[in-house]
Amino acid sequence: MPGAFYRRKFRDLFLIALVCWILAVVLTLSFPPARLAEDWLADLRLKVMSAPEPVHERIVLVTIEEETLRRFPYRSPLDRGFLASVLEALAAADVAAVGVDILFDQATEAEKDERLRDVLRTYPAPLVVAVGDARAGLTEAQIAFQTAFLDGIAQGYAGLQKEYGGVVRRYSPDAGSDRPPRLAAALLAAMGRPVPPDPQALVYRPRTAEDGPPFAYFPADTVALFPRQVFAGKIVLIGANLPQDDRHFTPFARDLEGYGPAIPGVMIHAHALAQFLDGTASPYAPLWLNVLLTALAVLAALGLVLLDIGVLTKIALFVLGLFLYVVVAFILHGSGGPVVAIVMPVLGAGMTAFGGELAERRRERQMKRRIRDAFSRYVPRDVVARISDDPAWLDIANERREMAFIFTDIEGFTDLSERSDPERLVTALNAYLERMSRIVIQDHGGTVDKFIGDAVVAFFNAPSDTPDFATRALRCALAMDAAAREFMAGGKFMPGGELVPGGAGAKNDFAFGRTRIGVHAGTATVGNFGGEERFDYTAIGDVVNTAARLEGANKYFGTNIIVSAVIAERARCDDILCRPIGDVLLKGKEIPIRLYHPVERAALAAGTLAGDDYLQAFAALEAGEREAFSGLAARYPDDPLVVFHHRRLKGGTGAPGVLIRLEGK
Repeated sequence: MPGAFYRRKFRDLFLIALVCWILAVVLTLSFPPARLAEDWLADLRLKVMSAPEPVHERIVLVTIEEETLRRFPYRSPLDRGFLASVLEALAAADVAAVGVDILFDQATEAEKDERLRDVLRTYPAPLVVAVGDARAGLTEAQIAFQTAFLDGIAQGYAGLQKEYGGVVRRYSPDAGSDRPPRLAAALLAAMGRPVPPDPQALVYRPRTAEDGPPFAYFPADTVALFPRQVFAGKIVLIGANLPQDDRHFTPFARDLEGYGPAIPGVMIHAHALAQFLDGTASPYAPLWLNVLLTALAVLAALGLVLLDIGVLTKIALFVLGLFLYVVVAFILHGSGGPVVAIVMPVLGAGMTAFGGELAERRRERQMKRRIRDAFSRYVPRDVVARISDDPAWLDIANERREMAFIFTDIEGFTDLSERSDPERLVTALNAYLERMSRIVIQDHGGTVDKFIGDAVVAFFNAPSDTPDFATRALRCALAMDAAAREFMAGGKFMPGGELVPGGAGAKNDFAFGRTRIGVHAGTATVGNFGGEERFDYTAIGDVVNTAARLEGANKYFGTNIIVSAVIAERARCDDILCRPIGDVLLKGKEIPIRLYHPVERAALAAGTLAGDDYLQAFAALEAGEREAFSGLAARYPDDPLVVFHHRRLKGGTGAPGVLIRLEGK
């Protein structure tokens, strides 16, 4: 059934979508190029769409600048006497806490080293000093000096977490079991504030509306010049702001061409500290939301695959959909929403669309091949074409429906075939059958069921609905009769079904007899009949057998076409006169049916067939008048029905009335 076909189709496409959904999630999370692309787009949104914020009120940076270092005879390590003076100035300003993001991993001048140690140990405000380890490049000797120098002083790990591309996007308070907490977390603990237990996605503060830095910062050599109020109650982070030292990439350093200038590590610790202090939520969408958006994108792509539109239109819609999604993703963050994934949904939708289209094209090729292989020799071309357009017809259910049937047969063809050259006869017959098929299929929208030797079996109103099937069948029968008459008159059916009209001296290759045609309508069962290896789309039922009997009845009445009352009554053809033959009891039937002989009214002008006067005579016959056709016989000696009724009733030997019993088929 068609439903089974579509269930299989949807099942296969759903499996493709499911696999693409899972692949998109896995690849984006673990495949470096996909991860980098996702991060790049996230970074770009953070930089371009984040709303500006004012300078943080509680955190101040004191930085070691190039101008600061020019005051001393050596650049590194930093003059510790100078640093002690800076710390003392900050203590005098009554700061809330101090974090020192400078490593003390080697000795300098002993007096200055000792002075700095005393300041650090006795500092009046919470104070944390950064430390490093071998992973930061320190040697064992440096680590040993650092440990001894900072003995009794609160410490915070200076190292930062870097992801693909060397970008710092996360900040874990816990630096590892063999290390102290990271600097910002250690400073929070020293201040008696709760420390977040889990790693955090760093929420970098954007620049101010005036395009200024997110934190106030002062060169270390200028601290003593500022009033006490500048630093009072503030958390101060001291660190280097040097072009080549301790600089790192962040999402806000991203631009359209890559990463811009890196920022100093002390500023990254400041961002983390601000996030912890303010309780700022992560700007990134949670994984479950990104996975859900990917599922929706996959379903949208699957719907696009199922649309019955051209490939180019699908591509255009797909690109438009991706563009709109990216625009919405940017606007969403600019409106205060999360930074949702872009690559993950796009990758899922792209793989689904591509995989689904490939599957559909493959299914289409397989179906067409199956149709050609299974039906090309057994089913009419129009049915094959319908199945190619809609493969669900392969599983079409047998059904009962109103249909019209045409049966044709060439008179005397059996004798002709026995005495003719087979090759030439087959060529001529194929041309004849091709012509008849064109009349049925192309001219009148019917279906050629089968060829039985020289006979043509056709039906209307299946497999597709044609409400005017009776009219189509009647006009088709008259067209087939006209073509057959032209052939008998000297015309030729060429290979392909084209008719070359006969002219003076024209002659056919074969003297085909007249074509007899029977047309009937009624309820029949139509569908695929047969087994797994071979089946036929055809119709069965009493109406089919009756139509075949009508074709054979032509030889009793001398006619070329006979139609049943069902056809004559249902057909809407004002230009066709259906002349009643009688109530005919066909062989093997118990109930007679009214039969008719259709004639185009234009043909009555020739005067060889009776028209309205025939109807009057038949009405008289139906009323019991035996001599109803006596007067017509002389006027229409070539009218087969007039001759038939006249002979039947001549001399009073025939049964009166319109009931006619046929003894043969």
